[in-house]
Amino acid sequence: MIFVVIQKQYLLLIRCTTNSSLFILTLGNIFYINKMNGKMVSVIMPAYNAEKYISQAVQSILDQTYQNLELLICDDASHDGTARIINEFADEDSRIRFFSNKTNLKLLKTRNRLLEYANGDLITFQDADDFSSPNRLEYSIAEFERNTNLGLLSCQVAYVDKFGNIIRESNKPTTYSGVLSDMHKTNVVGGSIMVIRADCLKAVGGKFRVFFEGLAYQDYDLSLLIAEKYEAYSLPDVLYYYRQHESSNSKIISTERLLSKELVLHLAKQRKERGSDDLMDGHPEKVKEYFTKLKKPYQMDRSLIYRDYAANFMYQGLNRRAIATSWKAILNRPAKLVNWMTLQYCLRKSIIK
Repeated sequence: MIFVVIQKQYLLLIRCTTNSSLFILTLGNIFYINKMNGKMVSVIMPAYNAEKYISQAVQSILDQTYQNLELLICDDASHDGTARIINEFADEDSRIRFFSNKTNLKLLKTRNRLLEYANGDLITFQDADDFSSPNRLEYSIAEFERNTNLGLLSCQVAYVDKFGNIIRESNKPTTYSGVLSDMHKTNVVGGSIMVIRADCLKAVGGKFRVFFEGLAYQDYDLSLLIAEKYEAYSLPDVLYYYRQHESSNSKIISTERLLSKELVLHLAKQRKERGSDDLMDGHPEKVKEYFTKLKKPYQMDRSLIYRDYAANFMYQGLNRRAIATSWKAILNRPAKLVNWMTLQYCLRKSIIK
């Protein structure tokens, strides 16, 4: 046992000789540092107008039981108090590296900017309106040490409302075979829950593909690129809390964003058939042409986008948003029976709940 002083606190360090681990006991807290490899984890956090939730997001990373981390936060030209809050945290904790964009670059470009500065052996993400379980990084590090073939690790997610109440929990595959079976159907390991080996990320380009700027599912695209080369799966534990609220990026109604998943799967199919896709081969114009074809049904029926989003919002537990969106479908095509049926479904499900 060793007594040391760090940041004016007396710490009791206890080494576990069986696994070369180090436990740090402070007043009311136990922190775990694995000394076998001493892996650094870089946590990427873009933030835009996030003053309502960002304190909880940042604190959930600083309170991790695994402490060998750096938190890279970028304020994406917010108009609220986001930058001030980040500054206050950065003044108190040297593990925070604070960046700011002069103009709003949006999510993909901001993430890619932060990735350029990341020093970690492992890379993960934390959205500014979500929060993590205290042992998220500890459990992840342990799994990477257990399985040296692992390239990407996710976890189970609890979807919560704006107050933090759990709406539902995920059931993501916990084996690589399960991921291989499902990954071309739905996004099973992508998202901010991804913990990626830095060398594996570098092997697939080192960042999110810029073609997806302004679209969605760029994390799905990246996770597929990695899972096609390295083992990938999820831990069985709920370690990330994804907040469902109406101002988040995922709630923006956009045909392009909605169809991004089909685009990701199209590119994955190309890679499976010929070993590369149109973006890899330097033909973004072909991808744009395919995307234009995907949008034709939505151009012919302007209410279709609202029906699809209404269904998505109901699944996410955003019932009021679903009802409002289904009403927009009716306003666009009042004579279309399916629009009225969608509204009826949303109302009935909301009442039953």
